[in-house]
Amino acid sequence: MALSAGKKWLWLPRNRWVSLPDVPSLRRHRECNHDTFVSPRRSLRSVRGGPVRQPAGAGREVTRLLHVKATPTGPRSRSAAVAEAFVDAFLECHPQAAVDVLDLSATTLPPVGAVAVAAKKNAISGATGSADEAMSWQQTRELVRRFTDADHYLFSVPMWNFGIPYLLKHFIDIVTQPGLTFRLDPRHGYQGLLTGRRACVVYTSGVYTPGCPPEFGVDFQSTYLNYWLRTIGVDPVIEVALRPTDFTRSLAADLDRAREDARKAAHTI
Repeated sequence: MALSAGKKWLWLPRNRWVSLPDVPSLRRHRECNHDTFVSPRRSLRSVRGGPVRQPAGAGREVTRLLHVKATPTGPRSRSAAVAEAFVDAFLECHPQAAVDVLDLSATTLPPVGAVAVAAKKNAISGATGSADEAMSWQQTRELVRRFTDADHYLFSVPMWNFGIPYLLKHFIDIVTQPGLTFRLDPRHGYQGLLTGRRACVVYTSGVYTPGCPPEFGVDFQSTYLNYWLRTIGVDPVIEVALRPTDFTRSLAADLDRAREDARKAAHTI
């Protein structure tokens, strides 16, 4: 059995391990006429890209929403435009909430290569690695902490080649860590550690639409991301879809409908 100082888990023989996650107890309270899970966190980082300011009455619990932007097109992004409608409605419902915007196209993500893989194995086994491996694991832990500090999640995700953008897959590969976001039970399989959190995902696609012939695309976008979120314990996952955005004469009306769906989702998350 190995237990490393500062680690949040320990490794047991026979390929068994027990996580010791630093997850505060969740308390349910009423806000805006619906149940919301709120957990205390240690720190805040940014509100819509800027510094986070503690609301009046410091020390009170603050609901934290992490918005993960997986699109590089900025203000031209339709998924981001729909997501903004969600954020606006969420802040109306939770005026004391903090919104942390993680723009993946403007963020330098640590590489997932040989050094990162070795660092992960060191963390699991409790071994002491190189300085580069220690730095890699520290970067990973910082991003995982930012992810797990959130109470709820919002993702704006365009379809790229029938799946998700590579930057989002990169992010997922970094934060999906045993003992931090999930654990693996030999009998029951994957068990998420981020229970009590909810997510809204805005999906857009240019050509694909549900029910279309396979020649026009297949959905490996929502099927993958929804499964991953539930694997790490985030449930329910509310979908808001704008499909298709090309070869349609009703884009403006569809965009308005998607924004309204996003606003409704903000009141149920």
